[in-house]
Amino acid sequence: MHMPDASCQETSPKPYRPLKDDPKFEQVRRLINNFPPEKLVKLKKYIKDLEKS
Repeated sequence: MHMPDASCQETSPKPYRPLKDDPKFEQVRRLINNFPPEKLVKLKKYIKDLEKS
């Protein structure tokens, strides 16, 4: 079986732009910084549950 050349993977364009270039970056940052600590535990549990499924 033919293996693709590793160099072609390095030259392919990145599919996403940097996060800080997103126009909503500051809005998301404020949302995260102001997230209530008591709800953070529930959010972490929810994310872990999503990872399992």
